[in-house]
Amino acid sequence: KLLHMRVWIPTIVVLVCLCDASNLMAEGTGFTGARGGPIIEYHFANLSSFDSQVSGNPIVVGGMGFGQISKTFRIGGGGGGGFLMNASENLEFAMGYGGLVFEYLFTSWFNARLMVGGGGYAVQKVVSDTGVDIVVRKLASGGFFLINPSFNGEIKVSNWMRIVVGLGFFVPTVSRLHSTT
Repeated sequence: KLLHMRVWIPTIVVLVCLCDASNLMAEGTGFTGARGGPIIEYHFANLSSFDSQVSGNPIVVGGMGFGQISKTFRIGGGGGGGFLMNASENLEFAMGYGGLVFEYLFTSWFNARLMVGGGGYAVQKVVSDTGVDIVVRKLASGGFFLINPSFNGEIKVSNWMRIVVGLGFFVPTVSRLHSTT
């Protein structure tokens, strides 16, 4: 549980600060608009590269916010925290990251986005669980620098809401975490 707290607490603090900063930027500082919302990102890379006996695909849940500084360019921030989908029972995983986000609009419904930032991760294998004691073996942990480009299409639901579907590449300095998203 301590492992999860070390990742989630900084992630939540960064998200609150970024949301607050995006509101300030939108209020009378030359920005022509602001937008933001939650993100859910599926990573296609499996964690079996850490150990052949573990499996699972990371899911990242977080948020992004932008200020529009011209008709074709937005700048903002974002971040998220990861957990595993379809994880083997003997694996504990935690990941969190955040950074600056730059977005170029090709059309009103298609854009290219680049996140530049950093984060941290930890992967542990549960060796034994007696119900009283849990013994884990740390497979890997540490920090990373991140570049996360993506191409996104927006589906307009209403005047104030859009669903964005994208194809991206999660490229941290830890090669075993590289993934198509």
